This record gives sequence, C-alpha cells and structure tokens, in this order.
Amino acid sequence: MNQPVIDIIIVSYNTVDYTLRAIASVYEETKDIKFNLIVVDNDSQDGSPQQIKQKYPDVMLIESKCNLGFARGVNLGASYASGDYILLLNPDTVVLDHAINNLVNFAEENPNSGIWGGITLNNDHTINTHNAWSEESIFTLFNSILGLNRLFKNSCFFNRANYGCWKRDSIKKVDVLQGSFFLTSKSLWDKLRGLDE
Repeated sequence: MNQPVIDIIIVSYNTVDYTLRAIASVYEETKDIKFNLIVVDNDSQDGSPQQIKQKYPDVMLIESKCNLGFARGVNLGASYASGDYILLLNPDTVVLDHAINNLVNFAEENPNSGIWGGITLNNDHTINTHNAWSEESIFTLFNSILGLNRLFKNSCFFNRANYGCWKRDSIKKVDVLQGSFFLTSKSLWDKLRGLDE
C-alpha cells in the first residue's frame, strides 16, 4: 500500500536554486497520486545536498562522490525505484497544471506506448519544439547539413527530423523524446536496462 505509483528522478549538479524550485513544483502540482521523489546529486559544490535535506526531508537524496553525468545519474536513481512508472525530470523544470498527474493518466489510458512525454515550454512559456524528434535518416541529415530544416522550419518535408509542421497541440506518436519530461513504465525500464551510459 505504501508503494508509489511513480518514481520521479532528478539529477542535479550545482543547480541548487533550480533544483529546489523543481522539487517545490512537484509537491505543489502533483496531487492524488503517490510518488517518490529521488534526487541524485552529482557531487555539487553549491550546497545542494544540504539545502535539499533541510527543506525537503522526504526526498530520497543520493549523494554521489563524483559527477556521474546524466545517464549514469539517472540509472543510479532508477535503481531505487519501486513504482509502476519512472519519470525523468530536469532540475531546471517547473511542473505546471498537474502535468505529472496528467501524463500518468494518459499513460494508463494508452498502455501500448512504451514511453510518454508531454508538452514542454520555454522560459517565456512558448512551446518548446525540441522535445520530440523523428528518427534520423540520410534525408534528415542532408537537410540539416544544407540548413534547409532551419530555412523551412515549419515544413514537415524539409524539417522532418523535428516534425516541422506539427504545432505540438495534439497527440502524436514520435520516435524520440527529450529526457527533460520523460515517462516510462518500470517494467520497460528494467527490460531495457535503463539508459545507455
């Protein structure tokens, strides 16, 4: 009964203000769902571990003695996960509008997908168009080298890699999701053995 539905993993490195803000937003915006918040600190020298312990004693804080980087840090955090889902969340993220609840609900309504992501916003609250990508091909690399993907950024022909004509206001199956707001089932995570380090 005490098992969380979701384990939220944040990897931090000298980002104390951002990390504290991200943690606060998780607690403020994630309601009616049992979650475990895991922060892996990559040997920060800015007082991050001390402040996290003081302000958020319920956070599972893992203090690495060296900078593991993102993938190894995430894998370390995930080794402590016990919920049905794992969510990767960047330390410079602010959760808005119950986004974690909404994403978990969407995942449960669409269980045949392996990974789920949501809309992410830039600092000015415009839509981040770099949160999902198509698989690379010779054609997408050619357009990138020639700059056609930037010249015709709203084109799904020339900017196929970034789904140029998709306004990101609808549901879409994508090939690649950015790791800043990335949800997967624990079973798939275990099957894939986490991130490639």
